[in-house]
Amino acid sequence: MKSGFPRTGKGIDEETLAAVREAAEKAGLSVSEWLSGVAAENAIRRDEHGMTRADHDADRALAESVESLTERLRAMDEKSRSAVSGLKSRLDAMEQLVNKQLDALKQQQTQKPG
Repeated sequence: MKSGFPRTGKGIDEETLAAVREAAEKAGLSVSEWLSGVAAENAIRRDEHGMTRADHDADRALAESVESLTERLRAMDEKSRSAVSGLKSRLDAMEQLVNKQLDALKQQQTQKPG
């Protein structure tokens, strides 16, 4: 069977290469197929808080968005902020939504078998 993996295994020690090849062979897969499966499993694996890599990416994106909005608001002077119609109520609504989602996430995590 063709391994789909460079014979030289540049940058990978021989012991690891042998283990990967053996695992792929036992699974009846090419090395590329086996590695793809391992990568996919790793991408959905949950950490000690029950979060996947995608969850962490979403958290990071949310934090970056909040930081960006905060910087934009700080850059505005008081007169500019007061000129934005309903700014305070919109920010309050956003804060309530984020807090509601955080509470739901915390509750979901405490209910997961650990």
